[in-house]
Amino acid sequence: MIKKLEIKVNEKGEITSPSYPDIVSKINELIEKSNNELN
Repeated sequence: MIKKLEIKVNEKGEITSPSYPDIVSKINELIEKSNNELN
C-alpha cells in the first residue's frame, strides 16, 4: 500500500515537509506501481 505524504508547516505557514525530492520520489513510486500492474 502506498502511504500518503503528510504536509507539515512551520509557525510562519511555510511548508517544511515533504521536500521536493520526497514528492518526486513518491510520484515515481506511483508510476512504477501502475506500470507493474499494467504488465
